[in-house]
Amino acid sequence: EGSGIGRRMFASDEDRGCWVAEPGIDRKASDFIAKYYATRVTDSQSQFAS
Repeated sequence: EGSGIGRRMFASDEDRGCWVAEPGIDRKASDFIAKYYATRVTDSQSQFAS
């Protein structure tokens, strides 16, 4: 018989069915990231302006 050593299997997100992203999610994410970095650059520039 087996030696008692086995592998443990974990379900992944892909095993739970079909996932469909919201239309335009890539554009929305890109816009969010661009705004986030734009505000960080603006904040850092205002710190050095003083």
